[in-house]
Amino acid sequence: MSDFLNELIANWTVTVKAFAALAAITLIVVVAIVTKLAWGKIIVTMIVAGAVVWAVTMNGLGWFSEKIDSETATGQVTSLAEGIPASFADGYDTFVLYESAPTDTYALVS
Repeated sequence: MSDFLNELIANWTVTVKAFAALAAITLIVVVAIVTKLAWGKIIVTMIVAGAVVWAVTMNGLGWFSEKIDSETATGQVTSLAEGIPASFADGYDTFVLYESAPTDTYALVS
């Protein structure tokens, strides 16, 4: 079943990439016809269509994913409260991040 799904997704990936390129070309032609060759609108449309084709066909979405992963990857978490080091059984050393309960139980009510 897994091999079948992987093959199906691979086949549809090629189809989606071809559709994105065809849609971009169609959009540029339609904008050119509707605007009666207004070059500013055609150039902006070409830039947007190029960005969409890049994102879909040339691993642009993968590039964004890699950038987000590299920006959000963290080494150690530092506690904002006290920073008590904790050692876990699996060998990872990190700092515990927790929030202390208020000493006055009615502090949040007033």
